[in-house]
Amino acid sequence: MNRNNDEVRKISQKDGNRYCMDCGMRGPVYVVVDFYVLVCYTCASLHRSHQNKVKGISMTEFTNEEVTCLMIGGNDRASAVWLKRYTRDKPSHKNGAAVSDFIAAVFARAEYVSEEEYEKLQVDILQATTGSFTTADSAPTANHDAPDIFCLSTPQAQEQSTHKEAKEEDLFSAFRAAAPLSNGTTQTVGAANTRRP
Repeated sequence: MNRNNDEVRKISQKDGNRYCMDCGMRGPVYVVVDFYVLVCYTCASLHRSHQNKVKGISMTEFTNEEVTCLMIGGNDRASAVWLKRYTRDKPSHKNGAAVSDFIAAVFARAEYVSEEEYEKLQVDILQATTGSFTTADSAPTANHDAPDIFCLSTPQAQEQSTHKEAKEEDLFSAFRAAAPLSNGTTQTVGAANTRRP
């Protein structure tokens, strides 16, 4: 695994990877594994607060797959995907609230994403990690149940998810009905496990 860490260090010195993806600070020392971007100490802690998986470049071991995905991804590619429609300056690392809002807007809500670049990145990562050779034209699209590597959460996807959860709630409502027991008391069935993670 030491070799992988050396590769990650080399990747961190290339082009846009030399600057934090979120605030532009020089010399990022963490990788946000969920998005294959490099960030500074401050932004790494903010990503953690958003439940994103973060690894220190010199403190943790990286898998072969993580290194491959970071080589394909990285900050320049991520900017083309996640910041395609972003026109302002990035927030300063000194303003944690602004950076946290930026992270939520860019990654959680995907407000500035290029869906075309996003799909190309998914195809490239799938090809590299599974050995399949899918072209962008023959790749499944978001409308055809494509595996969503980064769990893209566009407003349309959020609305579909909300409708799906509502349907699941309806399906489980029958199990939550009070079931009579032989001793005359009632028991709620299945109430503890009605929502999926």
